[in-house]
Amino acid sequence: MFNQEQVQEIINLALDRLYIVDAYLLEKDASEPSLVHQFTCHFNKIISEQYPDCTYQVDVEYNLDQDEAKTLAINYLYTHPDIKNFVNEAQLQQLHANGYLSKLINPDFIFHKRGEKEANILTIEFKKSSSSRNNQFDKFKLEKMKEDLKYKHACFIKLSVGQTYSRQHTQLEFI
Repeated sequence: MFNQEQVQEIINLALDRLYIVDAYLLEKDASEPSLVHQFTCHFNKIISEQYPDCTYQVDVEYNLDQDEAKTLAINYLYTHPDIKNFVNEAQLQQLHANGYLSKLINPDFIFHKRGEKEANILTIEFKKSSSSRNNQFDKFKLEKMKEDLKYKHACFIKLSVGQTYSRQHTQLEFI
């Protein structure tokens, strides 16, 4: 099992490699999925170097919880100011009528054993510094994934991108 110190070390090493090896993508403000893919490659490499017997897998945009679609129950009490940006009109009506809704999710990054809920180690949501979208919903989603889907660790990463990109300006927050 991976403790938070080990997880944080692996994440930081993968970010260091991302900012060295994939500087072009960061400077040119490449798409978030492209950057997450490169981060994932670095993360996997570090796992294979430091933990050669590790049997956990890394997935991006993974939408399964065991054999079911990965969903979160969003409570009506959660009144995110931008909720309309994250749900469609029918879901918004369901939220108001029932007090909650089930929302399908595709986490940006997860480190887990497929099909084993007890082996959910890490989930990460990424945002680029150039994004104008609010981070609150991503952080809420991470909290709910820890609570509902039993992830041991959840992390929000805001990648510094564009002409003034910098590893030092990349934000890493454990939820």
